[in-house]
Parts: sequence; C-alpha cells; structure tokens
Amino acid sequence: MAEPLTGLDALYEGTFHAPPEEAPPVPEDQSLWIVNCGEVATACSTAAAGATEAAEEIGWEARLCDGELNAGGAWANCIRQAIAANADALLLIAIDCGAIAQPLQEAASAGIPTVSSLGYDCDDPEIGEESLFTASVIPSDDYPTTAEYTIALGEARADWVRAVGGDEAEVIEVDFQGVLAGVYAHKGFTEGMSDCASCTIHSAPVTNQSIGTLRQTLESAILQNPEASFVTVTNDALVLLGSSQAVAGSPRRNELSLIGGEGAPPVLDLMRDGLGVSAVLAQSMTWFGYAGIDTIIRVLNDEDAAPAGLGFQLVDTQRGLPESGPYEPPVDFKEAYLAAWAAAE
Repeated sequence: MAEPLTGLDALYEGTFHAPPEEAPPVPEDQSLWIVNCGEVATACSTAAAGATEAAEEIGWEARLCDGELNAGGAWANCIRQAIAANADALLLIAIDCGAIAQPLQEAASAGIPTVSSLGYDCDDPEIGEESLFTASVIPSDDYPTTAEYTIALGEARADWVRAVGGDEAEVIEVDFQGVLAGVYAHKGFTEGMSDCASCTIHSAPVTNQSIGTLRQTLESAILQNPEASFVTVTNDALVLLGSSQAVAGSPRRNELSLIGGEGAPPVLDLMRDGLGVSAVLAQSMTWFGYAGIDTIIRVLNDEDAAPAGLGFQLVDTQRGLPESGPYEPPVDFKEAYLAAWAAAE
C-alpha cells in the first residue's frame, strides 16, 4: 500500500471534539416528527435514523416522514402532517428554510418548535430573510454554523486534490446547485483552489431534479476534459447515484481520482473494491441525528443549542479505510450524549 499523503496530517487526524458533557432535564412523553430531505439521500436517511434511535433511547415517540427530495412539495406536506398530529417538536434534516418558509410559520403559530440539522435558516446570507427555525444544530466550536462546516469540507477537498495533483491539478467538480449545501461546498472548494494559478476546475452541474441524469452529465464532462484527473463530489448520494459509475466506467478510470462525501458504508465498499472512489471526508451522520435530539431537549428547556463536537476525517485508500463495515468516528458520541441526558434526570 502507498504511503499516506504528505501535508494532510490534520485531515487524517480529524476535526472532531467531544459532545456537551451536561444537558438539561429530558422532557417526558414527547411526540417527535422527523422530516428528512429524502430517504434516497444517504446522509439524510442516516441522520434521521440516528435521531430516531436517540429519541427512542430517551423514551420519546418518533415518527419519520420521507421528504422525497421535495417531490410534489413533500417537505411542506410532512410539516403540515406533523402540525395536524399535534407533534411536540419537529426535527428537519438537511432541508433549507427558504423552501419551507410558510409551513414553518404555521408550525410556529401552532406552538411547535422546529430544529434543523444540516439545514440553513432563512437568515442565512444567501437568503437574507428572518430566521424561522427555532434553533439549529451547532456543529462545533470550530464550525459554529452549518455554512462554516460545509465551507470547511469544500476547502478540505481542495487540500486533498492539491496534495495529490500538485500545482497543475485539473479537476471536474460535481456542482450541486439549487441547495445551500451545494452553494457552500462549491464556495469552500473554489476558495481552497483559488491560490493555485495553474489549476483548472470544470463544472458538472446537478440539481435535485436532475440527479437521474448525473451519470451522463459526468461522463460527458470526463470526455470533454481529457486532461482532468480528479472529480470532487459534495455528498455520498451523488457518489452513489451516478458519479462513481461514471468514473468506474470511464476508459480513463485508472487516471481518475474521486473524492466523495461522508463515507457511507456503500461508498467505503466502492473504495475497497476500486470502483470509482479514492477518498472521502468521513463524517458521522448518525451523530448529526443525536445532535438534533440534544438541541430539541435544550429548546424544550428554553436553552440555547450547544456545540455538538462534529467534524470530519480524511479517509482514503492510503490511510483510515476500515477493512470492513462502516466508518466510526474517534469519539463515542452516543455514550457521551446518553450519559449527559441520564445525568440530567
């Protein structure tokens, strides 16, 4: 096996911290609705499963509503179903406020708090309106907002590309448009590449609506840019729904290196099998779910959200790839959260 890449020690080490050591009392007998961006998106489904697990650990009833990537207005429909069901709280996974402003106002009028994990509130600079979420998960002290966290991920992808490709790297960026996660990932990546005057970035744009043709889009970009050696992808859903297939099926597959998203188990399998993925910025989406429950507990106690200790860690075929199974972060966040919640009783 090749030696780990130089200049990336901090990313190989990871940027995680411990979750909060203390929590307020856990309210009893709460009915929670969890709305994820869509079960087809691995980050969303895994975070929602983590939140469901955490809610059940503290004796809450949790109901999941599949946001279906907002097909047919599914996000708003899920929120309105929760309102009709008299939910005690709503947890929204990777859904931006701008797409659901009206139902969020309806939830507020009904006295139902709404907490976001991995989403962007309406007071985000890219939206410029009033905040409508009751609270949002704070990823960590290092990344106090989801935007700062996502920008850091983009910058880390740029660091990896430059460490591998040097000062003349040519890269195809799968640019996830129409959602703020993509906007900020793009911003971080371009900022990270900005001082590389001889590097070249080509765009392969994709939206929630065009995911079905992502493979063809990326295959065309690879054909049109025969000198490109790198592909960057913001999340594992886009890796699994076309990007890895385009790279693995390319006649130039041995010349292409793809860095993907959060390191979901199917993506790690692709890395192990040499099928179109070379590296990921491994994250625990389950932790984002637990952090969402912790934030709701604090909201129900009229407290502010606490930094969750979330981070990411470079995993590539040189270092950090487990022989089998899922990625596990270097912090036992479940034990930490459950201990804090139990101590508060």
